[in-house]
Amino acid sequence: MPNVGVLEAPFFGLLWLGQIAFWILVVIVIVKLVQNHNDGSRSSGAALGLLEERYARGEITREEFIERRTVLRGETGSQHTA
Repeated sequence: MPNVGVLEAPFFGLLWLGQIAFWILVVIVIVKLVQNHNDGSRSSGAALGLLEERYARGEITREEFIERRTVLRGETGSQHTA
């Protein structure tokens, strides 16, 4: 059997492929986490827009509007400005 060094072993290429696959997976996970975070911000803004439209059409009272807006913004306490 010939003397094969560690860097020349047939499985060495598989080790490199494993490392590359690992880092690609890490990048994909980070990208998905960032996208999910941004989607949450957009949906909150869209919900607030719908709430404002319902208030403008008179579908909900001022008190309901303020209460729901406070919840959507994640604020605590009661604010009495529209």
